[in-house]
Amino acid sequence: MCMRSLARRAGIYAVSAAIVLTTGCGLGHLVFPTFPDEPNVPAAPDIDYARMNALFTLAYDAAQVEGDTAKADNLRAQYAQANTDVYVRVLPDVAIDYLVVVDHATKQQTVALPPTHNHANVTEDLDADLVTDSELGISLDRGWRDVALAVRQDVVPLLQSEYDLTVTGYSLGGAAAVILAMYLTHDQLDVDQVVTFGQPKVTDASGAQQFADLPLLRFTAAEDPVPTLPPGLYVHLASEVMLLDGPYIAYLTPNDPDYAYATDFDLNEPDDRLLAHTSYGQRLGAKLAGEVVQVPFSRWPAYVQTQE
Repeated sequence: MCMRSLARRAGIYAVSAAIVLTTGCGLGHLVFPTFPDEPNVPAAPDIDYARMNALFTLAYDAAQVEGDTAKADNLRAQYAQANTDVYVRVLPDVAIDYLVVVDHATKQQTVALPPTHNHANVTEDLDADLVTDSELGISLDRGWRDVALAVRQDVVPLLQSEYDLTVTGYSLGGAAAVILAMYLTHDQLDVDQVVTFGQPKVTDASGAQQFADLPLLRFTAAEDPVPTLPPGLYVHLASEVMLLDGPYIAYLTPNDPDYAYATDFDLNEPDDRLLAHTSYGQRLGAKLAGEVVQVPFSRWPAYVQTQE
């Protein structure tokens, strides 16, 4: 039986931690209406939105620790259950707290990286500079690479090589999660899934091509400008699920003609659209009620009420 007991907390729909390491119980039926004038729109994959919602909540919760021992203990207790190890890791050098949940019963493990939540993180966000990484042989964003390298060094001893591994993150944490997954893959560790929410870009076209096979699924919220940053030579990799209001989504693959448009920064967009960056919990929660309806990307504005 799926664990569907939901609680509204701080504007985020929270799900029992057990769902984080469980697949298949929140699989919503995808409805794909026919649009005769757009016959070639690719269908989105089957997605377990309960699990996606739980992964988002895990990454969101990681930001609540703020280096505080008592908060770390509370968070550890919140996610503790039988046959599960919960690690709340604090990395002061890069001002990041992150979570690792290892379920020995299901042999699944999740690494969750938090969004921007302190002044040091803001500095990392603003350090938008592509540098050559000699290990991977690609260009990476300097600030998010530093975070990923620190997490890599800390997390590898905690991982079980024979268990399935999911890496997830929100905002800054999403960017660092992608780069961390690149490093872990380079280290010959099997990364089964990377899921990000509101993730900025981390590399250029060459880097995106080299890691095109990374098992990454990116979630964006309609009108959220953060995934369009940084501008310039930065590009995204992997397919994108745009979360619209209610049960609606749009889906783009890197081969879609609209892909570059959807991921480019528009200086003419109003600043108040940053509010959309806080809408992921609400929009994921809305997909748990039943059918999920996919609409063509070109029609997404009709399925969104601008955040206020």
